[in-house]
Amino acid sequence: MLKFQGKVAVITGSGTGIGKAIAVKFAENGASIVILGRRKEPLEETARGLREIIGKVNSNAFVKIFAGVDVSDEEGVSRMFDELKSSGSVDILVNNAGVSGPVTCFANSPITEFKSTVAIHLTGTFWTSVQALKAMKTGSKIITISTFFTEERPLEQRPYRFRSPYTASQGAKNRLAEAMSWELTDKGIISIATNPGPVHSDRIYKTVYPKAAAEFMRVSGFENLTPQEVEEVNNDILPLMGEEEQTVREGIKNATTKLAKLKNITSQVEIEKLNKTISALLSKIQQIAEKIQNNTSKMIADEQFLTQSQVAETVLSLCDEQISKILNGKVIPGDRVFYPVKPHISSSIPESQIAFNEKVVVFTADITESSDILRVEFLAQSIEKNGGKVVIVLSKNSSKQEHSAPVLAGADASLIGALVEQTLLTIVVGSTTRAQAKQAQEQLSSKFHSHIIDLSNQDEVRKLFKIASEKIGKITIVIHVTGKIPSFAKLTALSRSEWDALVDKFINAPAIVEQESLNIFVPGGSKNPPLFKGKLGTIVIIGPDLPSGSKVSGSDRTRVEVFRGALRPFVTTVNQELSDVLKSNLRTFLILPGSIDGTEPNNERIFNAIKYFASGNAISSSEVIYCPDEIRS
Repeated sequence: MLKFQGKVAVITGSGTGIGKAIAVKFAENGASIVILGRRKEPLEETARGLREIIGKVNSNAFVKIFAGVDVSDEEGVSRMFDELKSSGSVDILVNNAGVSGPVTCFANSPITEFKSTVAIHLTGTFWTSVQALKAMKTGSKIITISTFFTEERPLEQRPYRFRSPYTASQGAKNRLAEAMSWELTDKGIISIATNPGPVHSDRIYKTVYPKAAAEFMRVSGFENLTPQEVEEVNNDILPLMGEEEQTVREGIKNATTKLAKLKNITSQVEIEKLNKTISALLSKIQQIAEKIQNNTSKMIADEQFLTQSQVAETVLSLCDEQISKILNGKVIPGDRVFYPVKPHISSSIPESQIAFNEKVVVFTADITESSDILRVEFLAQSIEKNGGKVVIVLSKNSSKQEHSAPVLAGADASLIGALVEQTLLTIVVGSTTRAQAKQAQEQLSSKFHSHIIDLSNQDEVRKLFKIASEKIGKITIVIHVTGKIPSFAKLTALSRSEWDALVDKFINAPAIVEQESLNIFVPGGSKNPPLFKGKLGTIVIIGPDLPSGSKVSGSDRTRVEVFRGALRPFVTTVNQELSDVLKSNLRTFLILPGSIDGTEPNNERIFNAIKYFASGNAISSSEVIYCPDEIRS
């Protein structure tokens, strides 16, 4: 029986690996297949194999190729689904496309690569799903492949060291699949995510595990090589993993020649010694990579990674008419890998009487509404009353959503003025548009030094932090307020620019502020990891809030959880790197205001949490995510 005969399945990232395996399974079961990806050659090879299968099963199905379509490319994805809609409909979408992303400590991860990883994994999933809806009808299914590493247990949130953009993207993807299930019920379209766990693939064996092992070597240094030199060599020798012996020897020789030139080494004896060092480095990376693989397998009951074919079978099972209705909105399986972690989530805030004692606290805030301004005002005043110095940076609102109201017009501008008079040493102002920011700046310029800044622009943030530290003093605490989620009916009804603005506001901007805070606390530490050892500093991300009110729907909550779902694994991952890998006393905390019963967030509780973090007592605790409004009565 051809279970999916007459159905059309679109599979992203389907030229190789898991995507190809899924395409094969659907073809064996009679479906027509649409495959897409960045590279034409593997897609054409896959298509030939699929057509052979279709011929054998005699399903009269078809295969379509969309080469050069990157899921993060707005126009390419939109054009593809316009064409598919004109020729029929789409019954199944499998969001499979992904990349490894940078495998390094977040402090060393280029923000451009961070954004690119998020764009492919999260935005690619969002936009492909939204565009697929144009060609879908009742009974269609969206299956999203994510990762087990971002899922939570009670009071736990899994970190995945060296993979911060990956974990942020995947955590949000799981919550996005849930949100879409709520929003698409009226269309009769089903959304399910699957977290298969470790899968046998070249990406794991030749990329992720070796790069993780190489990062350990960069952080610690190797023999007489500096971290920078280890990183330079790793770029040359990691592609040699699994190659023939002769290829490995030649590759090591080339890496040796290159590094010798950089170190200005000309002695043949010293070059030979360097060659042995690089050879030993490659061997050590191989050993560590195998250890990581072995340790991971020990967390699985049968100690076996899944095959790509098994993942494909899972996807087909989730597309079954009855099973898909039962599992709509679920993340399946919830936990194949038993990955024990310390408790990272808390709702109780320990008492702390610490005064801020001239500590310089920098606020960065991406304001959505006046309550966000009031929160910043309250927290800044409370810190100053307790002896701190405050610098506030209000972002030029990068959201550009058509539905956003001006945040610095009229009464809000006067509120900012009052805030400046009471609490600020320096202010950076902004609003929904640059013109409105300019107007607010003119109102304040007679009394205050003011600027306009875009928190999604790393260069601007870096410059501002540098100026603040030079003029006010050493920064000890950075507090980033994300602002609330703007009001809109459905995620799936957003334009691409509106979605991109949300990603910038709630994922990319916090990452930029986080990284530039680390640069301020440990100058040069990104390239010289030993500098982090023992260093102090506190970074706090606040928000986004859960919706408040007496009639909050599940759909309202799921939209907020998409972005909270990105920040939770991001913060725990960065903290594991700071504490366990870099051996620093730097910590980053996430405060998630609001509660599931819709009560208004309490800013006093948020301040108590910040006071606790400032005391230094939180350094020894594994808890880094705080839900201060989720208290027991």
